[in-house]
Amino acid sequence: MSARWRFDVAFEGSGFAGWQEQSGRRTVQGEIARALERLGEGARPVGAGRTDAGVHALHMVAHVDLDRAWAPEELAHALRAEFPRDLVLREVRPVDASFHARFDARERTYHYALALTDNPFFRFRRWSVPVLPSLGWIHGELDALRESRDFAALARVGGGSPDTRCRIMASEWRPMPGGAVLQVTADRFLYGMVRTLAGTLVRAFARGASRGHLAAVLQGGGRGAAGKAAPPQGLYLTGVRYADERSQANAGDRVAVLAGLGGGEVWA
Repeated sequence: MSARWRFDVAFEGSGFAGWQEQSGRRTVQGEIARALERLGEGARPVGAGRTDAGVHALHMVAHVDLDRAWAPEELAHALRAEFPRDLVLREVRPVDASFHARFDARERTYHYALALTDNPFFRFRRWSVPVLPSLGWIHGELDALRESRDFAALARVGGGSPDTRCRIMASEWRPMPGGAVLQVTADRFLYGMVRTLAGTLVRAFARGASRGHLAAVLQGGGRGAAGKAAPPQGLYLTGVRYADERSQANAGDRVAVLAGLGGGEVWA
């Protein structure tokens, strides 16, 4: 008789073509599935969401139904021995058969890292831009996120979801020495939404857009009103929260370190 398990994983996304399994391409879902196959399990994990190629995760959740009667410690040890070096098992535990990694998630949090300088050591972990929005301007723009419910303008064309409504729980722009980190927490995200948001904000400020630009974009509802999406390497999935769980603490600090922000850049 099969039992359902929850996997909490992290991964460095530069070597993956995203989460979702794709023929002929290396993906996170595919690597987990292959590790399970080597352990005699033929199941495919179901993730809390999907990430693009090059996007990182400090905390992704998946569930999978396994046939063997594993002890948690035994399963964790076996998986860690099979996982590649850019995929980390944070935790594994049995869950109720009704648990669903995607549909039961109450909120998800993303962070996006931006820098004002190029650095070859961090080129796969942040987006280097010539100018960053001022604090006063960006805070006014982020207010529009909490006031809106329809984010069709930020959805990737062909994203596949007819429902473009989301509820933003929190948004923050955190200036750092040498850059900034954008955080957005929502009950759900549309495909490409955070990257489009980051690209829209940065490019709109650079060309001198007035305050209220993002609100106008969202009200317009058309994808053409938003800016070009930011590149994937600056994006991190940092938390997936379920009922009776707390949000991940200090995720922004960890992203800043990984992206080389905070005045700690190292050069050869």
